[in-house]
Amino acid sequence: MQRRRLMAIAGLTHPTLVECNGILYVTGYRGGAVYLRRSVDGGRTWLRFADGAEERLVGAPADEARAGLVKLETQGRRLMVAVSRTPEIDVYMSADDGETWVRE
Repeated sequence: MQRRRLMAIAGLTHPTLVECNGILYVTGYRGGAVYLRRSVDGGRTWLRFADGAEERLVGAPADEARAGLVKLETQGRRLMVAVSRTPEIDVYMSADDGETWVRE
């Protein structure tokens, strides 16, 4: 299982994974930014966003480091991601399960 998951997130480094209500949320780093993907089958396939894309830009610029990812289960479709940008950490919020992001 671990091998399939790593292959499924090819192109993203420093992944962070959170599972909530049967949905796997994955953030990862690529080219100076942090991206989000979602899956209901452990990462074998990716759910599409409203525009048909399999991943969504969360924040940039970002350091090549693992982002903090929190699914706020008691608050519906809210997600929170902390992105390292030395010497600061930017916090991004999504109220629509990752479709759109706002820096707090």
